[in-house]
Amino acid sequence: MSRYFEQLRQQLLAPAMRLSAEQLLDIWQHDDVIVETPLPPDFEDCPDLNLRLRGAWLRQLHARRLERPRLDDPFERPAGWQLLYEWEPPTIGALRLARPFVVHSRIRGTRLQVCVRLFGRARWHAPEVQQALLAAMEGGVRLKARGIHVALAVQQSWIARTDGLAYPPHVPTTGMLRMESPLQVRRGKEKVIDPVAILLAAARRVAAVAPWMDAELLVDWAQLRACCEGLLIRMAQAHDVHFLAHSIRQRDVPVPVRALGGALHMSGAMEPMLPFLRLAEFTGVGSSAAKGLGQVCVVAV
Repeated sequence: MSRYFEQLRQQLLAPAMRLSAEQLLDIWQHDDVIVETPLPPDFEDCPDLNLRLRGAWLRQLHARRLERPRLDDPFERPAGWQLLYEWEPPTIGALRLARPFVVHSRIRGTRLQVCVRLFGRARWHAPEVQQALLAAMEGGVRLKARGIHVALAVQQSWIARTDGLAYPPHVPTTGMLRMESPLQVRRGKEKVIDPVAILLAAARRVAAVAPWMDAELLVDWAQLRACCEGLLIRMAQAHDVHFLAHSIRQRDVPVPVRALGGALHMSGAMEPMLPFLRLAEFTGVGSSAAKGLGQVCVVAV
């Protein structure tokens, strides 16, 4: 298995393609593993819902780590747990490559839709991820205080494949970045709440996911920063969000989290940022995107 990961490391460090963000849209690949359940009658929305869903799913994925691999795999890939969580992706210069998944959720009327999105090479593990996600819903998710788990009855489950994304049909001069889950951006070890840093974090997140598509993202970071600094950005609807998260690595010890919620309003010459914002809707934004934070929606106004 160490041979597989060494080969994967080399492939991620030296992707076959060097692409702009616009070109990356054309070759983009991800699978959405989705389950849909009715909301519990006394459901209370919480800022760390995605983290709780992720924790329940990862526990089930861990429980399956020793199961026999798929027999139709000529590459003898490892179990999903090893690739998605246990193995640490490499670092290219100052850019640490992302884990190849995110966990997102949406409340649609009386239904809760949970999605584990797998990027590029990680799509192979979609059937295994689906089984773990179904087991997580049945086994219960920590939706209540004092660690009480609530079982969720799955109404339907499916895997949706995406190959290629459309470029925005027109170039808006105003837009809104809405945070559908709290967002964290770091500068070193320090958490920052700065609109330019948030937009650049969206681009860095896309660059950190691109090698899973066998692509290196070509970015003029100085030019992109100048573009972001030239925008008029209002944070009137943004606000601090504080909550306690429970980490698998920290043995479920509660960890205080400070993040940003609400929305950013942008106006100006947005064209250089558009492909990054389009991709950020799928990758998430910020240092904790793989944990389910930084789920965003971009709206042209």
